[in-house]
Amino acid sequence: MCEAPPQTLKNLEDRCNIFKQQQFTFIRALDNARENAHDKINSVKNISQVQHYLENNCYNLTDKRILNMFLDTCSDLNRFCTRMEAKHPETSKAGGPISKCKTLLNPTTDLTSVRAKYPHDVVNRLSCEEAKNYYGGIVSIIPVAMDFIKEGAGQIQKPRHQLLVKTMKVKMPGAKQNGARGFKLPTHSVGVQTLISMKTTAPNSLNKKHMKVNSMSMTGLMNPPWKHAGPFNKWM
Repeated sequence: MCEAPPQTLKNLEDRCNIFKQQQFTFIRALDNARENAHDKINSVKNISQVQHYLENNCYNLTDKRILNMFLDTCSDLNRFCTRMEAKHPETSKAGGPISKCKTLLNPTTDLTSVRAKYPHDVVNRLSCEEAKNYYGGIVSIIPVAMDFIKEGAGQIQKPRHQLLVKTMKVKMPGAKQNGARGFKLPTHSVGVQTLISMKTTAPNSLNKKHMKVNSMSMTGLMNPPWKHAGPFNKWM
């Protein structure tokens, strides 16, 4: 039997968003299960408690479906963290985001004090009593776990980017010297080059034109101004 291909981060995020859209169905299913279990006083503290409700106190098909969806999503998040640690051992260090995520997704971890913060709005969508006493932690686990996974993925990509930059510098040692600041324009501008080429290619034509203009101007200076041949001019 072939093993299913590993989920990408994008697919995992899409699954979390789909579950987020069904939060009210999830809360209603927990309400029904807690009522069937005569456990309306205590808050839902961990994933194991949701598993217990599903197996022992859930009789509605819709409720079973959404509780299964929650548990499957948590399992996928945990499995993704395990794959990340196997492929990138540097992410498994204690206190890192992936380690924190796996601790959060542990079935027995107490989620009473866990709260998803901005930009997540899962807690704000609850009533004040639900958020404070019953479901604030259990609805926060998926968005908080997703944040830890994204942070861990970002730490993997950052060293790769730095290595790529170093590799490019090694392959192009003169890139820094020949950068934008070190770039020099040609010695002559386009206008100067055009003038030089004109003098080089047709010096005789330019000189002839220059001499013609000078001779015309000199002729104008030597000849006296033209006079009308009328009666007044003959006495001038």
